[in-house]
Amino acid sequence: MGANLGEANVLQAIGDVQQFRDDRDAALTSYTQALALYREIGDRLGEANVQKAIGDVQQFRKHSDAALTSYTQALALYREIGDRLGEANVLQAIGDVQQFRDDRDAALTSYTQALALYREIGANLGEANVLQAIGDVQQFRDDRDAALTSPAQALALYREIGANLGEANVQKAIGDVQQFRKHSDAALTSYTQALALYREIGDRLGEANVQKAIGDVQQFRKHGDAALTSYTQALALYREIGANLGEANVLQAIGDVQQFRKHSDAALTSYTQALALYREIGDRLGEANVQKAIGDVQQFRKHSDAALTSYTQASPSTARLAIVSASRLAAPGDRRCPAVSR
Repeated sequence: MGANLGEANVLQAIGDVQQFRDDRDAALTSYTQALALYREIGDRLGEANVQKAIGDVQQFRKHSDAALTSYTQALALYREIGDRLGEANVLQAIGDVQQFRDDRDAALTSYTQALALYREIGANLGEANVLQAIGDVQQFRDDRDAALTSPAQALALYREIGANLGEANVQKAIGDVQQFRKHSDAALTSYTQALALYREIGDRLGEANVQKAIGDVQQFRKHGDAALTSYTQALALYREIGANLGEANVLQAIGDVQQFRKHSDAALTSYTQALALYREIGDRLGEANVQKAIGDVQQFRKHSDAALTSYTQASPSTARLAIVSASRLAAPGDRRCPAVSR
């Protein structure tokens, strides 16, 4: 039995390394082998932990049904053996899946159960993490006061335990709520504090994301030069770490600034680069949005045929709207410029 337990533990550890290295298939193989051994020797805690790990891989791969099955099996085991921390962790994981699937009510229920457990056992980091997750749900539901209260509670806990990454993430989240409420000064303050923390701990992705957010505020305030500076800094970071989605998003934002300033050639270049990246990573929504933006530039330049092609590629409904706009462009004496939108 001792040998089998040791083998199961090391297989799980190997799976953890493989998961960290993004080798998901190998991680699932290792975890599955560990799971069989834990079941064979009757180690319920080991079985629960590896079921949770399998669920994490499945959720990362967006296999939500499979992830929920794994998490539910882990939850039953944690409850059976009375492991309150394990139960809380897997309830939060279940909430993450439900939030990913836009099942906000179910996610809040799971998160609230996890929160009660974290508080019961004094797990401050878990409490802070789930408070931040609750704030995300509240923000999605446009419950704006609550969306600031939950992250503020999380922020206090992160500071108390010295979790700089958590503090940076929640400062960014608070800035997002403030900017959504058009409190731009407050948002910039929160983002700037987050930026300093990301730089301090060397989190290049976090730094890039908050630079992009700062650029969004500056663009919203029509500070085009400042926005382009922030976006350019974010772009360099996304390229450095190979974050293609971030790179595509910020290229589209750069294109928006350029088009707003009537630099149509530069805007088309930025949008075209973003389009190639969205296609490469299979982001259909991003692809549709940037096709629409390309169509807006072409329509602004009175290239109606090219605009219709771009709108048609974005979506049939967009194309129908574009046909009406293009007919207006062709009408004699119509000097109105079409609105530039994302």
